[in-house]
Amino acid sequence: MSDFLKMIVGFLFLVFNIQVKLGKFTLDIIPDFIGYGLIFWAGKGLIEWSPCFKKTRKHAVIALVISVCRIVAQNINAGFTVQGTLLGIETIAYIYLSYYVMEGLYVKNKTEKIYELNSQLRGSWIAMAISRFVYCFLGLTDLESLTAEMGIEGMESMILVVVSAVAFVIEAFFLLTLNQNRMLLEEKDKVGQKSRKEV
Repeated sequence: MSDFLKMIVGFLFLVFNIQVKLGKFTLDIIPDFIGYGLIFWAGKGLIEWSPCFKKTRKHAVIALVISVCRIVAQNINAGFTVQGTLLGIETIAYIYLSYYVMEGLYVKNKTEKIYELNSQLRGSWIAMAISRFVYCFLGLTDLESLTAEMGIEGMESMILVVVSAVAFVIEAFFLLTLNQNRMLLEEKDKVGQKSRKEV
């Protein structure tokens, strides 16, 4: 498996959030810390593409540690302030690490003279960062008070479902863009290897 594919699989772990309640404990079936670990691991092999991947690895470590702390805080019923702070830090680390992935690919694409996906890559990252920020904001907000002020009491669940669905679609699009980029780079590499053999 290529380093780029490992990174995409890591992001896949971060897109899905399936939690199961077992008595007092909450388990994430697809834990985020595995995703961050895969991104950290893959980033080492991609540093030769761009120094941006060093920063990706740094933020993956921060996000991994905070992700584990969030699991512990959730299962010991830590206060809302603690859980909210951890969610905020993890969200910021995730936005930064995905930014440096996008910037690193931007550099690699320019080096390889692949221009067709760069604007889509940047646009999908911006949409994904905004959706993550909104999702985090809702997690840190007293949604009942907010909906009461806006005159839409009782709509909290519906708002969370809609925001979650939109965030999932946007992050899936970001992943698809990454995968398209991977296929273009692999195709270019195969053509380069073939032409070198012929010479």
